[in-house]
Amino acid sequence: MFRNWFRNAARKSRSLIVLLAALSPGLAQAQDLCSALEDLMQQARANFAGSVTQPALPGAPACDLAQGLGGAREYHCAWAFEYRAPKAADLFNTYDADIRACLINPQKAKADAEVNHPDSYVLYQYLTDGITIAISLKDKAALQETYVFLRIHGP
Repeated sequence: MFRNWFRNAARKSRSLIVLLAALSPGLAQAQDLCSALEDLMQQARANFAGSVTQPALPGAPACDLAQGLGGAREYHCAWAFEYRAPKAADLFNTYDADIRACLINPQKAKADAEVNHPDSYVLYQYLTDGITIAISLKDKAALQETYVFLRIHGP
């Protein structure tokens, strides 16, 4: 019963987002992301059988499917920036906020294990309906680049 109430509230919120999207380009981009995430989550439930329907994520320069160690497939996107560029942190924070706004009742997933290198690394993972969506920000000093990664994988 609570789940149905929450889904109805989420649908009404999405309707409000669609209305506001017409008034604001930033919100329109967020709505595009929500639609793309819904589509990708549906495909993740089927282990990305076949190929990902394009366009997948708005504004993502490089996205592809990868085979995980356990046999599951995951969708992975990467954005490269100059080392510690403010635009990388801005993109990371925007995507993180938009992902949380798009998901219905997201649960924070277990934190990733510490990485064994001196570069900075921030990871947020969200679990909803058995699908994990992760967004990370990684500085690679040796390459003098900063990356934002987004990955989606199913149950």
